[in-house]
Amino acid sequence: MKLIACMAFVWAILLPAAAGAQGSLQSFRCGEIPPGSALDVQTLQDTPEMLKLGDAVAETLRRDGFGISDDAPLRLIIDRADPLVPRPDRPIGPPNGEGVERGTRGDIEALGDQLDTLRRQESAKRNISRGADDIRITMIVNEKAGGRCLWQGEVRHPRGADEDYWKIAERAAVRLAGSLGKQLDNAPFTLR
Repeated sequence: MKLIACMAFVWAILLPAAAGAQGSLQSFRCGEIPPGSALDVQTLQDTPEMLKLGDAVAETLRRDGFGISDDAPLRLIIDRADPLVPRPDRPIGPPNGEGVERGTRGDIEALGDQLDTLRRQESAKRNISRGADDIRITMIVNEKAGGRCLWQGEVRHPRGADEDYWKIAERAAVRLAGSLGKQLDNAPFTLR
């Protein structure tokens, strides 16, 4: 009987914790993004789910007063780290953009290669092999003309094995987009 009472107590503690799990936002200002700036929102993956996530981020930015346009002078790049589905190994892109024309798809791919390498290193440290994982979305804002970084952000949020990855990822990404241009250091948040 004590075992059942103990299990019920643990279950009562763990269930609400999973439902109201806390995520974190981190971002770094490496330049200034003027209020109302126009942004070209792009995703590094062209999957239907990522494109939908990108549309949700663009809508959030519109509501926050930013312009959204393919020919905007600033580019917002959205990427995700999905530790359950490893991406193929690719060589890291040149850090200085050497051999990559700025403002092109090649420029975005070079940044993606750098993010992939960092992601693989971190993933190897965590040795991910379980069904529940953190969702991690990264965003970078660069000037298209010179490639200068203006802002970088990352959102992490836990996901249970039975929770829909993309529903949580989209809500977490929208939360990160709402902090565009701000400097945050491991700011906690809860998705409701």
